Amino acid sequence: MASSLQTLVKILRLEQDKGYQNNAVIGGFARFAYHWSREAHGQAKTDTHHALVDRITEMLRDYENASVEERPALVETIMAVATGETDAPAPQAAAPQPISDDIGIGDPDAGEDDPLDPFAEGEDDLERFEEKGTSVRERRGYAWRQEPPLIDLSPLDAPVTSLRGVGPKRAGQLARLGAETVGDLLRLFPRRYDDFSTMKFIQDLELGETVSVIGMLDRVDVHQARNGRGIVRAALRDKSGVLNLTWFNSEWLAKQLLTGEPYVVSGTIDQYLGRLVMNNPRIESLDADALHAGRIVPIYPLTEGLSDKQMRSLMKGVVDTWAMHLPDPLPVWVRETADLMDYGDAVAQCHFPDSQQDAHDARRRLAFDELFTLHLSMLKRRMEWQSLSSPPLIVDDTWVDAFEETLPYTFTGAQRRAIAEIQGDMAQSMPMNRLLQGDVGSGKTVVAALAASIAVANGTQVALMAPTSILTEQHHQTISMLLAQIFGEDVHVALLTGRLTQRQKDEVYAGLADGSIDVVVGTHALVQPGVAFRNLGLAVIDEQHRFGVAQRGALREKANGGNPHLLVMTATPIPRTLALTAHADLDLTVIDEMPPGRQPVQTRVLQP
Repeated sequence: MASSLQTLVKILRLEQDKGYQNNAVIGGFARFAYHWSREAHGQAKTDTHHALVDRITEMLRDYENASVEERPALVETIMAVATGETDAPAPQAAAPQPISDDIGIGDPDAGEDDPLDPFAEGEDDLERFEEKGTSVRERRGYAWRQEPPLIDLSPLDAPVTSLRGVGPKRAGQLARLGAETVGDLLRLFPRRYDDFSTMKFIQDLELGETVSVIGMLDRVDVHQARNGRGIVRAALRDKSGVLNLTWFNSEWLAKQLLTGEPYVVSGTIDQYLGRLVMNNPRIESLDADALHAGRIVPIYPLTEGLSDKQMRSLMKGVVDTWAMHLPDPLPVWVRETADLMDYGDAVAQCHFPDSQQDAHDARRRLAFDELFTLHLSMLKRRMEWQSLSSPPLIVDDTWVDAFEETLPYTFTGAQRRAIAEIQGDMAQSMPMNRLLQGDVGSGKTVVAALAASIAVANGTQVALMAPTSILTEQHHQTISMLLAQIFGEDVHVALLTGRLTQRQKDEVYAGLADGSIDVVVGTHALVQPGVAFRNLGLAVIDEQHRFGVAQRGALREKANGGNPHLLVMTATPIPRTLALTAHADLDLTVIDEMPPGRQPVQTRVLQP
């Protein structure tokens, strides 16, 4: 139950900052107590843990009715109980219950010898920067929430003008970036990062490296260049030496820098007159929460009138307020199995990572969500497809043998496996939905032609859709030749492309509608108005990456109320695991064997 206690302590500290006004959470602490109690009980492992949750919940409910003078002491008591610094106050009519030390904030398995409090304050500033090397994984131990905190998320739909400092002008700038609501801002992730997290003493600096340095500002001077523009020069001193700093065209900066104060500067080490310098470094007061220097700095997409610093400052406020309260859509067991960050952590770390590892883990979690959502939507589509009925198209194995005898070659083992899978699918009473993947020259077209012959033999029509007129004409010639060897002149294979005259198109439309055309090979023209099949039994789509799900569905809808079998072909070399994710609505068949005499296809990646 560590993560529930961590969340509680964060909120209580926010309440302290807000002056004990019962507004650190929307709806006040009485409402929050109900939702927090549900979450914490879901994470509690022992009777002692459950008793602790009940006592904290009771104190949270009492907070609303306490006076402003009483609230500070009550907050301190709740925090002390939550962190394990003191036992929970006993109920009025019950004896005190001993509270074990292993339920403090941090690792849920921590005992007396391993107290953890990741929210401890009073750290030295230098130690704060040294801690940057530890990751969220190490600091929090991935204490997954059993359920998301149930709070009012409606402000995420509020316009950005509801944020402090965002007026109509700034809102217009953000709208150009696609951010019109608070939720949009949370999903507006950095396009890259500048890593200034490496901290060094001045004596250890090397030419060309990008680092951050902490020191006292010794002097600040403004000089006029020959072109009349101002140059700001300053000296930063630490216990090991002095580093000269230079800013060009930034006279205003001299008025903001205070000598004798500690600063952190970040930039690339250059050289001038034999001395190491930093030109145009980023500089921040060490007393501030370093946002633009001394850390991994997010670089956001910008628009006219919106600077880097303005965007980062705005995003920091939004992320700090909302990221950790976002509900996690993934169940705990999924997060544990896939070793994923909590969603709130991932959003926060993607915006303002504490380390490169945290940035990687955050992007991995968000990428997982995208693929997982895609996979679920494809599985849903698959279930819908499998719930439909389709007439079985059945032939025996002698049909396949007879088709092969018309060829000047024999099928490869991979082709035979593909044919068996397709033949089995088409014999079912639910529609086939299969992806046939194979390199160019592996023999996908002849497999599709055999599937077409099965459909024609069962008295149904076939549609083959390809992305270009040239490819369509090639398929028309090949399919016509292969089917003529089986059916002779009894099969009618038509061509439908945008190049045909309207009269020719009308003739094809009529033949498809009355069933006199057995097979049609065409481009996108197959899904245009006017096309209707009398009895479409099989739809074949070549180069499937050139067509969307909507176009595949549009072709099926031409079946006059029926549900044709679907065979989709691609030569794009997709790893099997990715293919099963991106095309989860399709069964996968791979032709991984080339016919004898064919040169193997090699795929190479060329870096820019």
